[in-house]
Amino acid sequence: MKNSLTIIVFLLISASITAQTYAVNYTSVNEVKKTKERNTISHFHKNLETEGSFKYRDFLRVSKNSKVVYKTSYEYYTQADLAKIFRKAARYAENQEEFEKSLNNENPELTINLTKKEKSLLFEKFRQGTFHQYIHDLADDWQSFKN
Repeated sequence: MKNSLTIIVFLLISASITAQTYAVNYTSVNEVKKTKERNTISHFHKNLETEGSFKYRDFLRVSKNSKVVYKTSYEYYTQADLAKIFRKAARYAENQEEFEKSLNNENPELTINLTKKEKSLLFEKFRQGTFHQYIHDLADDWQSFKN
């Protein structure tokens, strides 16, 4: 009798612990799915528009702490992943057209829903602070100094 009572108590405790674990995991999965469905690449673009002065390092630091996930037609990207992709494309591009070509070649699913104006803003924001932009600014200053 003592053994059966001990076994019943043990089964009840283990069943309640298991039920609590499944309940917690179930709700967290639903929350992640809801946030993924609402966020598209255009929402990422709108977040950039609201920021006044854009500094890539600060934005990347905030993005790494963010749990926002953006949905494309085939994949999901974190905010930090998108920031790195756009920065890399802007860093190697000399102008807007090269930026778009680079995005289309490496990640075509990102650019499907972006308009030309949105791509232009992304290029301008992520181009700031790059070496190419620094050289371009020096050349412009030199031209204005010569004249």
